[in-house]
Amino acid sequence: MTFLSDTISVFETGSLFMTSTVFGATCEHRPFASFIHSCVARHQSGDWGDCCPDDAALNDAALLDGGRVFSVYMIRQVSIL
Repeated sequence: MTFLSDTISVFETGSLFMTSTVFGATCEHRPFASFIHSCVARHQSGDWGDCCPDDAALNDAALLDGGRVFSVYMIRQVSIL
């Protein structure tokens, strides 16, 4: 597994936070923790995931003007049985 410090970042993210519910889920479910990690790495590298084309274009512009950056990543449904 790569660490976020190994990710090539196209911008500084600043501090990252997660809710206690998400933290608990990452502790209990290793695949979910890996998914969260990959989403953050994708976001830092400029992969906006599943956001609409308009938001992707705004993200690209935000890299130049310091605006907000928004990304969406769909998690596939996984059976826990």
